[in-house]
Amino acid sequence: LRGDAIPGDRQGGSVFLNRKNVTNNTGSNRFIVNERELINRLNAHHCKEVFAEDLTLVQKYSLLSGRDRIITPIGANLVNVAISQDIREVILLSNGLWGHFTNYWTNLLERRLPEANIKVLSDCEIVDNGASHDPYNKPYRVNLDALEQVL
Repeated sequence: LRGDAIPGDRQGGSVFLNRKNVTNNTGSNRFIVNERELINRLNAHHCKEVFAEDLTLVQKYSLLSGRDRIITPIGANLVNVAISQDIREVILLSNGLWGHFTNYWTNLLERRLPEANIKVLSDCEIVDNGASHDPYNKPYRVNLDALEQVL
């Protein structure tokens, strides 16, 4: 993978690793209720929204490696972060219910990216829209004021 990636200078910058095909996956009801406000707040901090679903592994590696900061919800996108390298900071969006997932990904990323500062924003509020009985597949609201404190 690393041999196929295009070597280059550290690209730096902050990215919000988002999901665009939410309706076509197992977490279809797990979406950010205040996503537009979140993206506007992140844009104010020069954080670019990116998507990885349609990229090859090499493209994902190239997109994420060498970043100053990656912000992403707890979920499968973290595999893309874990295969990358030279990342300075990762901010995981989570909530209290997802504690075991949060612990798993935090531990994995700390081992895989020992140079990175792994932060968890666990103040996301679950919003039950009644569309799923699965407690892990519910929409949530990111606490933007708490996010400001970790940026």
